[in-house]
Amino acid sequence: MLTLWIGALDQGLAYAGLALGVYLTLRVLNFADITVDGSFALGGGSAALLLSEQVAVPVALLVAVGLGALAGMVTGLIHTRLGVNDLFAGILTTTGLYSITLRLMGRSNIPLTDVQFAASSDIHWLVALLLVVIGLIALLALLLGTDLGLALRAIGNNPVMARSNGISTRRGLTVGIAAGNALVAVHLRHVGTTEVVVSGDRPDLLDALRRRWLPSVVIAHGERTPSPLWTGRNDDRAYVCRGNECLAPSSTPDDLLASLRAALGG
Repeated sequence: MLTLWIGALDQGLAYAGLALGVYLTLRVLNFADITVDGSFALGGGSAALLLSEQVAVPVALLVAVGLGALAGMVTGLIHTRLGVNDLFAGILTTTGLYSITLRLMGRSNIPLTDVQFAASSDIHWLVALLLVVIGLIALLALLLGTDLGLALRAIGNNPVMARSNGISTRRGLTVGIAAGNALVAVHLRHVGTTEVVVSGDRPDLLDALRRRWLPSVVIAHGERTPSPLWTGRNDDRAYVCRGNECLAPSSTPDDLLASLRAALGG
C-alpha cells in the first residue's frame, strides 16, 4: 500500500512543470494558451529522443525547455503581431507541433528501457522530484517579484493601464507565454518504468494486473512483436523487468504480484 501512495505522489509531482506553466499563462497573464498541449508532447518527445541516444539528462531537459519556449514564442508572435485571437493562435501552434513532434521522434513511441538513471527506486524519485518542484516554485516566485514579473502581472490584470505606464504588452505576452511553455516542456516524468510481459494465453495473470492501479507499469501481452520485451520469453509466464533487469518468471498471480512489489519498491 505504501508503494502505491509513493507512486501516486511521484505521478503528481511529475506534472508540476505543467501546472506551473498553465498558472503563469492562464492566471498571471490571463491568456488562454492552448499551446501547452503541443509543447508538453514536444518536450517529452525531444527529451526521450535524446535520452535514447545516450545524451545526458540535464542536456535533454535543457533542449526540451528551449523547444517549449520556442513553441510559446511562436504563439505569442502569432497573437501579438498578426492579431490572431489567443485561442486560435494556440490551436494553430499546437496543430503544427503534433506533426513536428512525430517527425522529430520518427515514430509514435520511444522506449526508455535502456536508459540508466541515478534514482533507482520510487523513494529516490520522490525526494528528487520534491526538491526540483520546490526549486521551480521558488524560481517562479522570484521571477514574479522582479520588474519583469510585475510587468507580466500588470499585463494580465489591466493591459490598458500597463500600456499607459510604458509597458510593452506585446513583448511581455510573448516572453510570458514562452516562459510558461518552457515550464510545461520540463518533463519531470518518472521514467523508471516497470515493464510486464505476459506471454501466451494467461487471462488470470492479466486479471491480477488489471485489478490494481499501476500508472508506472507498461503491460505487454497478446501477439508477439519485434521488441526486446518479447525476446527470450516462454509462453504461459509473466516477466517483470525494470532498469534492464528482469526478475524470475512468474507462473501464478501471487508470484506475479510479489515480483511487482519487489520491482516497484526498488
